[in-house]
Amino acid sequence: MLIALLTILFLGGSIDNPVLDYIGETQKNLETVVVDFERRKEASSILKAMKKRTSEHSKAARPLAKRMEKALAVHDASEPDVNAAWDKYFAVRGSYNIDMINLRVDLKEQLSREEWQVLFGQPDK
Repeated sequence: MLIALLTILFLGGSIDNPVLDYIGETQKNLETVVVDFERRKEASSILKAMKKRTSEHSKAARPLAKRMEKALAVHDASEPDVNAAWDKYFAVRGSYNIDMINLRVDLKEQLSREEWQVLFGQPDK
């Protein structure tokens, strides 16, 4: 059970697919929200980069999950083996998070406040 939970954690808790879906929906909405062609083109390019980075992260996390599974499958796994797997995971996840934050900042620079609110603001109740 622990191995399964850690595998889910390493693979992003199945979060990558919803992130990709969210980015895809935003790309669709971009067509109607941003009327300026050049800004829409740049914003779309940033969203594509976000999608690519998320897919890359998911692929990079798979071998880490397998490594952690191996380390935990052996009941007498050494602490250094487990710590090394965690350290690599946190490094990969941290890099992904920083990249996504930077891409989000880039996206925000391409959109007006009103456009941002339409795309990412709270839905009307």
